[in-house]
Amino acid sequence: MAAGRAVGRRWPVGPAAPGAHGGQAMSSKPTLKQRIRLVLTWLIGLGLLGWLMHKLDWSVLPQILSRIDAAIWLGAAACIVVSYAFRASRMQLVLVEPHERRGRILPSRAVWRVMLIHNAAINLLPMRGGELSFPWLARRELGQPVSRSVAALMWMRIQDLGVLLLLAALAWPGLSLDVHAALVAVWLLGVVLLQPVAGRVLRLLVPTASVQATGWRKAAGALRAALEEPSHNHPLTWFCTLGNWAVKLAAGSAMLAAVCHVSFGTGWAGAVGGELTAILPIQGPASLGTYEAGVKGGMAWIAGLGAAAPQEAVLGALAWHLMLIAASVIGAALAGFSHLRAAAAGPEDGAGARDPKQGDNSAPV
Repeated sequence: MAAGRAVGRRWPVGPAAPGAHGGQAMSSKPTLKQRIRLVLTWLIGLGLLGWLMHKLDWSVLPQILSRIDAAIWLGAAACIVVSYAFRASRMQLVLVEPHERRGRILPSRAVWRVMLIHNAAINLLPMRGGELSFPWLARRELGQPVSRSVAALMWMRIQDLGVLLLLAALAWPGLSLDVHAALVAVWLLGVVLLQPVAGRVLRLLVPTASVQATGWRKAAGALRAALEEPSHNHPLTWFCTLGNWAVKLAAGSAMLAAVCHVSFGTGWAGAVGGELTAILPIQGPASLGTYEAGVKGGMAWIAGLGAAAPQEAVLGALAWHLMLIAASVIGAALAGFSHLRAAAAGPEDGAGARDPKQGDNSAPV
């Protein structure tokens, strides 16, 4: 941390990373409970996917895919790349200190690697298990302590949920332009008041930091750290969040609209429904099944709050979902290649890296 910068607002929110402060790495061997949970998630996810698809006529799949012309495929791929750029830029703003960014807003190669590998882990592992990779990646690539990366991850998920809820509300059928404007105004007011109001409430609930805290106190402590981190207050983080979801949902909406012969608005509702399934406590591997169910539900919802979605909705959702998974795998492969090159070349300039052996220099409140 730069000399002279106040650290009184930072406090630890979790255990130190393995090797920091003399801590020992935890055993990676899964317990019986964890194994059972993993098997259940696979069974639930694959079972849901099978239930969605068992009555589909797979002979029409080539015809359905032929509805997606080259322009839509290329446009969707371009939108995915742009959404990745927004996400990496937000990570650069949230996770890397201003004095370490040296004025740069565009993400460094190290930040790109963290984002791409973390994104692939989220897309491929069940139960959002890929989120657990973020503190390790941030420590390896950027030298960030665990408490800082956990707070950053929580803050980014708060932003994601806030933006997705706004986009879901705007997709509600039958709303006038005035109602849309009112929703946006209320949302902007919530963004402005979130940190000061929620932070004050959390300071009353959890006045002091404690790494031994459990239950709701531990969660409140993590949320407080996320809200009070100075770098999280940068207004461009919200802009990057909006940009990420806008281009990603636009690409998914266009593909769903083309496959299902529905309006762009109906496709948008389906894309939002699929993304909102990320908050479900039970998810299958690579979110297969739950994502497609969310897309189908979103399209049915906007089509008449209960009306049946187009029969092609599941196949359209699967095509879009598989494209997202393929893009994440390709991105992770490129990030891995970049890591090998970086390891051979030495430390990168402007990556915001710290010495992991220094541990977390956070000071409790």
